[in-house]
Amino acid sequence: MHCYLGGVKVRNCDEDTIREFITTYAREHHASITTHSTASKLLQQLRTYFLTLEGDVIVKLPVPKRPIDYFFRKDKQSITKEKYAMTDQEFQAFRKAIQDDLNQISIQRWVVRMALWVEAETGMRPQEVQALKLTNLTQDEGHWVFRINDSYSELTKGLNGHLKARRKGESRLTPPITQRLYDQLQIFKQKQAEFIKEKGLQTTSDLLFLNLTDYRLARLGYPVTQRSMNDMLKELCRRIGVNNGDLPLSCYTLRTTCGTRLARLGDYSYACNRLGNSLAVYMRYYVKTFNTGYSGLMDRYLSM
Repeated sequence: MHCYLGGVKVRNCDEDTIREFITTYAREHHASITTHSTASKLLQQLRTYFLTLEGDVIVKLPVPKRPIDYFFRKDKQSITKEKYAMTDQEFQAFRKAIQDDLNQISIQRWVVRMALWVEAETGMRPQEVQALKLTNLTQDEGHWVFRINDSYSELTKGLNGHLKARRKGESRLTPPITQRLYDQLQIFKQKQAEFIKEKGLQTTSDLLFLNLTDYRLARLGYPVTQRSMNDMLKELCRRIGVNNGDLPLSCYTLRTTCGTRLARLGDYSYACNRLGNSLAVYMRYYVKTFNTGYSGLMDRYLSM
């Protein structure tokens, strides 16, 4: 708060204060204004902070939902770069590459791959994957899903205590996972416990994806980093020949792919609920054409 807004007292902070701060920041830093820009991340961090104070110190949040659209007119915003969604073939090859690797590597190197496998099937945000515990697994109408209510902050090195843009205590269910992934998670947790005991790491953390490649970080209860997840994802995509062109690859590639796969079910309310987005955000950012283009639709239109 002090770093961002100087000497402004919390109780005196309102939307005009935030507007002045973010417009000044954008002007002085020549920052791009998109929903995934640095400016957007600053606003989301402020919103997360104020959410913890709502009802106690402040009555109304000074940072609304979708703050970029709220504080900046469309003509002041930059064009958001498209996100890549894997094809069906690439998605299946991605999972198979992970499964093949698990048969050949040590438990320390399982962690990042298992985290990516979970993210691929559920579309969770990487910070939500970092906060996962095995106890989050639950049954939903005969299918294994995760019920999540927390996320991890690499900035504070701890749990946020809530999901993105949600109040503390609110939870949501994820899309279902395959039986094979469920079984592999049970094996992984057993191997993880044996490794921790063998190495005498003495950690009290029950996070599912503890960073086992660094014993010091494991003892501190830190999960695998998002950078490690992004690096491994890019390596796996390079190995299987993902054709992303000039579009960037990151953990959000898996979230976009999951969102696109869910869209094909035709029930958008279910999809956005399981991904933790509003319908407008879901349609805008996560529903892609699966690289098939619109040729078939245009042919049908011309034949009418």
